Amino acid sequence: MRLLLSVLLLLSPLLAQESAPPAPSAPDDQEWIQKEVGLEQMFRNPPDRFASLLFNRIDKVKVNGVEKVRYSLSSAGLEAGKPYLFMAWELGADAPHLLLPAVQVDDKGVLHCNPDNKECPGGPGSEINVALSDRPGQPSRFVIADQDEKPIAIGEVIPNPSTVTDHDCTLETVLLRPDATMALVIGHGFHPEEDIKVISTSFDQHVTNAGEANDQGAYQTVLLPIAKDHDSGDTMVTMNSSQCELSTQFAWGATKSIAAEPAVAQESPTQAPTATSPATASETVVAPIRTATDQIQRAIADQAAAAEAEKHKPQLHAGPEPADVGPPADAQPTPEAPAAPSATTPQPDEKPNQTEPAPDATAKPETPPATENPPSEAQPEAKPAPADEPAPNPDATPAPPPAKPDAPEQTPHT
Repeated sequence: MRLLLSVLLLLSPLLAQESAPPAPSAPDDQEWIQKEVGLEQMFRNPPDRFASLLFNRIDKVKVNGVEKVRYSLSSAGLEAGKPYLFMAWELGADAPHLLLPAVQVDDKGVLHCNPDNKECPGGPGSEINVALSDRPGQPSRFVIADQDEKPIAIGEVIPNPSTVTDHDCTLETVLLRPDATMALVIGHGFHPEEDIKVISTSFDQHVTNAGEANDQGAYQTVLLPIAKDHDSGDTMVTMNSSQCELSTQFAWGATKSIAAEPAVAQESPTQAPTATSPATASETVVAPIRTATDQIQRAIADQAAAAEAEKHKPQLHAGPEPADVGPPADAQPTPEAPAAPSATTPQPDEKPNQTEPAPDATAKPETPPATENPPSEAQPEAKPAPADEPAPNPDATPAPPPAKPDAPEQTPHT
């Protein structure tokens, strides 16, 4: 199978993405999808050059009447006491935006505000928490960069994974846009190289694709659920094999994802102080964010080059395992992301509701086609530091990285 991931060029060094990037024209669809899926691959399984961020699930809190899931963050790859930049990379954004300009980790690797940072929620030196939307299938991505403008650690967490199972098979939907107009659909647990049928239905519009599971029993595709004459709706996705029938449904369009909010104190989360806004810090962090964007995309390009080189070897073998990454067991880690299918073609009379074979979100491949919307702005939250610094959640052990299957070629849609 041809590996499809190509070099991705990200253009904007913007600190905050407050509106949805425009939908691409037809010639740009491929590059646009490569960008979105490439980022998902990168944050799911960071390469060795980056440390992995781990997410400790703490509890659920209500912020301004909206229920969110609160996490602390940690990383074994950061130097205790050293100052870092803390950024979020929203879905659909061209670059990360700054959350806090002065953070550090303690000797256990837990993220805190710097002791001299008086603008930190919860006060100087307090532990940093983030309150995230629990919308099914929505990932939240974070970057920690050094003060010399280089990203050091990256990672993502999906507080509420959208998964269904049947027999030994699992189907997961991962949103790649804030309005869910593009989603990565991942199936695994199939028999190696068996035939897979995917049916996508939005309103009365249907698209049927046929493919083949890889040698690890995995299949995935990119789904574009837009339906003609509709701005929003629900899409039903069905993935069938010889033994399994998996179906899931998700809403897309007008409804926007809920932005993360600070929730400093468990007793009164709605009265938590807010973090320094990206705009306030813009003059001092434009260069670091531009550099972080460049470094991350360079890593994606390196993965693409490695994948291309692997393609030309006399024999194809699995590449080196990615860096150990993933949220702790009780933090609902990101599920395995198997490899993509071979290309398929929708029926002639079915156009708007599109599905495309996608690259493996856990391997180092390339990708397929496209849609749009506004990102949700994550904001950090911190709780006051107690007299004795608590240790991170003992259950927060990183999940092992999933296997890295091959990704298939893609076929253009009508």
